[in-house]
Amino acid sequence: EDGIALGWCGSKEESVCITPSDFGFRFGQLTISGPRPGQRFQCVRGWPCSLGGNLSNGGVWNNELDGVGLLPGRDRLLVKLILDSTPCGGPLGSTNFSSYAFGNGGVFSWGPYPILLEAGQ
Repeated sequence: EDGIALGWCGSKEESVCITPSDFGFRFGQLTISGPRPGQRFQCVRGWPCSLGGNLSNGGVWNNELDGVGLLPGRDRLLVKLILDSTPCGGPLGSTNFSSYAFGNGGVFSWGPYPILLEAGQ
């Protein structure tokens, strides 16, 4: 099976549960939720930006964000320049935060505001 196995070792002695082989009772699987790494998206300067959905994007269609356990109405994205070390960079002016996820949890929008960054950033 794919994923991360959870093993259990029960002992009253501290020195027993210290090596992986001591945890022989496999009782479940752990799934890490969140977006999958390495995804790329494109937005067009002067147009609103969105990921997935039937939203205008300057003629560019972005797929939905791919991930595990993405939650509509709860998850959000933040756009920031890679070299910007501040927690809330400013490439979209006051609209750095996306909408809350909608659809199946992988659709995000930055509203009707056009992208102000120069092309290539």
